[in-house]
Amino acid sequence: MIETWIEPAIEKRVQEVIGLCEEQTFQLNEEFNEILKKLKEVLPNNSRALILKLEDALIQNSINYADKCYRFGFEDALNLIYTSKR
Repeated sequence: MIETWIEPAIEKRVQEVIGLCEEQTFQLNEEFNEILKKLKEVLPNNSRALILKLEDALIQNSINYADKCYRFGFEDALNLIYTSKR
């Protein structure tokens, strides 16, 4: 019964956490995007696909990182609650 609502609740919270992380790292993202823009201008056209792959990999890595961190924290909190009730 708990499993039917806990996974969607975790997913929702992970998305919220990702949004908060994006807000807090806005300046870094702007710098990164500016660097990518400059690289696109100076590199040959056939290298642009690599830049886009790099950008996509960084974004996906950040999403995965936030997801794992939230889930580990959630599990740690559950374990703490469980062990404190023993």
